[in-house]
Amino acid sequence: MSLAVLDSGIFIASVFVEALTPQAKGLLQQLKNAKTVLNAPALLRYELIAVSRKAVYQGRVTSEQGRIARVSSSLIR
Repeated sequence: MSLAVLDSGIFIASVFVEALTPQAKGLLQQLKNAKTVLNAPALLRYELIAVSRKAVYQGRVTSEQGRIARVSSSLIR
């Protein structure tokens, strides 16, 4: 079993549709297949909240999608 620190940019790209979403999801799947334990940086939850609010404000996602991202951030420990 390996350990890795989850980069916020990769996590955010896996939650929202962005240019590098396919690569981010692919990397996370590889880590999952390798049974890598991911540790989240202390500020990841707050970064996800800030990005989701900005995406809703810019009209890139619906308010419901932003709400789902914010709720999912509460699952990060």
